[in-house]
Amino acid sequence: MLFNSLGFFAFAAIFFALWPLVCRRATSRYVAITIASLVFYGAWDPRFVLLLLGTALSDFVFGLGMARSPRHKKVLLACSLGVNLGALFVFKYSTFAARTTDSVTAALGHPTHTADGVPAFVALLPPGISFYTFQSMSYTIDVYRGTLKPTKNPLHFLAFISMFPQLVAGPIVRAKDLLPRLETHTAPSAEARFSAVSLMVLGYWKKVVIADNLARAVTSIYDAPGGSSGLLYWLATIMFAAQIYADFSGYSDIARGLARLMGYEFPLNFDHPYTARSMREFWQRWHITLSTWFRDYVYLPLGGNRKSATRNLWVTMLLSGLWHGASFTFVAWGAWHALWLTVERWTRWPERAQKSQLGRVLAAPLVFLLTLLGWVFFRAHTLKGALSILSAMLGLSASHVMTSDLSQLRAPALFLLLGIVTELITALRDRRPHRETPTTTSPGVLRPLGVGLLIVSCIYLHGPGNAFIYFQF
Repeated sequence: MLFNSLGFFAFAAIFFALWPLVCRRATSRYVAITIASLVFYGAWDPRFVLLLLGTALSDFVFGLGMARSPRHKKVLLACSLGVNLGALFVFKYSTFAARTTDSVTAALGHPTHTADGVPAFVALLPPGISFYTFQSMSYTIDVYRGTLKPTKNPLHFLAFISMFPQLVAGPIVRAKDLLPRLETHTAPSAEARFSAVSLMVLGYWKKVVIADNLARAVTSIYDAPGGSSGLLYWLATIMFAAQIYADFSGYSDIARGLARLMGYEFPLNFDHPYTARSMREFWQRWHITLSTWFRDYVYLPLGGNRKSATRNLWVTMLLSGLWHGASFTFVAWGAWHALWLTVERWTRWPERAQKSQLGRVLAAPLVFLLTLLGWVFFRAHTLKGALSILSAMLGLSASHVMTSDLSQLRAPALFLLLGIVTELITALRDRRPHRETPTTTSPGVLRPLGVGLLIVSCIYLHGPGNAFIYFQF
């Protein structure tokens, strides 16, 4: 069930109409969240519900087992990781692994047909599997570390894992943060409810007005038969940078707004990443819940900065790239960021840049340029295609003909400009203190008027209604 669908609006209307009746008692609250979330998730394919329940209940049992039998904690943690990572591999990476094996063996002169043996049902990627498995693993890892006591109520755990606002595309909410909050409930104030609705409307506006309208122009250039010119690829890549940010931060805004309307607070997931002055800062601002997950559960356990920091950095970023998709393009995207993070570490560029006026001025544009070139790997269908596009953009190959009329890009360019202006306005607004804690004051007149204008623009300026980009991960 897509957030930007009439079916979801009907679903949300029914849920929030009933929520005040069931949210006061813990058991009814857990049951309501779980049932609603399974209906929400099962709308794609009811079979996916069985996978979600299977992995979730397995981790619930493993968590209890660690508390009751501490000497078997390592074995139980290994079982938990095996179930979650095994499900990820089977549904997300098995076909990729089989095709890669076929390519390697064919190149060695001993062709195999491993991919032919992969069952057809594996090609059905369950929505959000990468998100809810990471969320579930955070639970068992924290129980193993002793930083979280396991819950003894399976409904409590299922409500945490399946909570529909963040189920399929995050933010990735840690068990130690959300499980205790679900035990109690405080009705949101009038200001908090208005803040929640405002956040959701902004999220929808980012998605249906900015991201969806830019998507058509990006697709027409990146998928053009015979390729496009270097100039068009530059324009398309800039538009894709805006598209993916508006698409994913828009989803996060909607998810956080839904949770706030329920009386809960999800962590900030995007903090104006294109204003970053270093690649490290970019990852502190982009998909924050995922980058901190990899930091806490991959980078630091490998040794962090204490031992083989560069190696740990590369392993973490390559795994982050692979997490996004079963393709060498995503691995290359992770390697691109690892490269520049390594350069920053070795040269101490961020610290040096801040010591000069020129460095402070050039830092953010340089980081944006590097991020922009990295998006080519993310958006291209193949590694060869990405390298060809980069070659055209950098003038290293003969320029393709203009397969798109520049006049056709006027409307997308206006949406791009509109998105940039909105980002600048929200960045200035978010510099104010306490922006994450709604007050009890009334919203006044201008704010409802602004929300109303956004709603009207969503109705009249919406794009073709694409699925959210991160649903494929």
